[in-house]
Amino acid sequence: MGREHFKRTVSAPGLATPGYEIRTATIALTPAQFKAIRATPATLVPAPGPGRALQLLSGTIIYHYAAVYTETADNLVARYTNGSGAAASQVIETTGFIDQTVDHIRPMLPVNDANIATNAALVLHNDGNDEFGGTGSAIRIFVEYAVITTGL
Repeated sequence: MGREHFKRTVSAPGLATPGYEIRTATIALTPAQFKAIRATPATLVPAPGPGRALQLLSGTIIYHYAAVYTETADNLVARYTNGSGAAASQVIETTGFIDQTVDHIRPMLPVNDANIATNAALVLHNDGNDEFGGTGSAIRIFVEYAVITTGL
């Protein structure tokens, strides 16, 4: 009989090993909340508490078209703590996404060399030069993350 070799770690929501637990979160943002995320980043996952850290594993952002947002040089990024925290995700380009007249789904990919902060929330931030404009549509976000016991 042959053996299976996994090229990456197998993950499943609710999976727990000593010091490492995989969880999921679902976040719904109204157009008003989404349009204000430069000044007020949206919390994806609250801080886990002392001696623990969050690691973004993956995510999905769903734009359910009702009305478009306007944007110029504004994009999305998941960060630790707040809008000035270290990036946890790659930049999510919003041109061709939230300014479209059809539904769209985009991945949220973790940064390969993220500086993981201890006891820090994961937030969604607009890293551009201004808030999004327009009437906008509802946004849903699904996040898979790990809670790591660091002892720090």
